[in-house]
Amino acid sequence: MTAPLSSWVDRAECRDHPSPEVFDTDEHGSPDWIRAMNLCGVCPVQSQCLDAALLHLFVDDVGIWGGTTRSERVDVRRDRGMVSHGTTTAYRKHRCRCQDCRDAVVASKRRAEARKVERAHEGRAA
Repeated sequence: MTAPLSSWVDRAECRDHPSPEVFDTDEHGSPDWIRAMNLCGVCPVQSQCLDAALLHLFVDDVGIWGGTTRSERVDVRRDRGMVSHGTTTAYRKHRCRCQDCRDAVVASKRRAEARKVERAHEGRAA
């Protein structure tokens, strides 16, 4: 389990970075991405940052966290068998019944019903 943010975030290399916006990119090879990855590469708390990003709200956020981009975090979560809450996958495959996962299933069913109605209207119009 990840330690509380305050216990490791004070030791992060990016903590007082003069240009924090360099971490707001997922564009591989861009100058900001290179600067962010170089800083993360020497950070003593990179693994704690990644764990926090995977366990908390940063999974789907654009930007560099723990030396990873959003798409890389999604891959790491999948490889580790982690599923984001608020998804139909979490509800169905992992049997999560938290409110976010239940809401995702309801929203998915509504979208499917709306598509079905739309297709029926398209069929009548043709």
